[in-house]
Amino acid sequence: MRIQPNFLTLVLIVLAAGCALAQSRNLAGIAHVAFRASDLDRSQKFFEDLGFEKALEFREGGKVSEVFIKVNDRQFIELYPRTQASQAIGFMHICFEATDIELLRKAYMSTGLNPPEAKKFRAGNLLFVLHDPEGQLLEYTQYLPDSLHDADRGQHLGNGRISMHLLAASTPAKDFATEREFYSGKTRVWKYRFSDCAAAAWRLAG
Repeated sequence: MRIQPNFLTLVLIVLAAGCALAQSRNLAGIAHVAFRASDLDRSQKFFEDLGFEKALEFREGGKVSEVFIKVNDRQFIELYPRTQASQAIGFMHICFEATDIELLRKAYMSTGLNPPEAKKFRAGNLLFVLHDPEGQLLEYTQYLPDSLHDADRGQHLGNGRISMHLLAASTPAKDFATEREFYSGKTRVWKYRFSDCAAAAWRLAG
């Protein structure tokens, strides 16, 4: 797998302790980050070499269409194969865990956003999506009892994995002011004291 410049940063970043963060009360943290790989087997082996284990996979037409690498019982790294030449390699999206996804959806509607109704997807959890002002896909999920994630609780937790928690995710922003307003004002994913942090980056708390 060819590593993109911000690939490991997205998964393993730890920012300065001076950045004070405050998330929406309806958000529990990061549920997963997703990447598209040119070689799914090599990408999976990369994470297995870091001590992580595959928890789940989906297949379509006899081929693997999605792999779930487990960080802990509530956090995963999702890997997707490249199936078309037009598909970009690397970071695809981030997904946040909601403690009550309907309350979160209503809270977002009160800020002027228009999130769709949450639906149950094939893993058995509720999910809705949004796009930020620059078009970045964001997912929100609520884990449900009897979902595939719930069934895997306590399993596939590699003893040698280099980290037991997905701490944060980071991505560049073209229009920092607009993105800051979206993430701190409308979605309340993050908030920090700008005097303590570099103004060229923002942090999505895990």
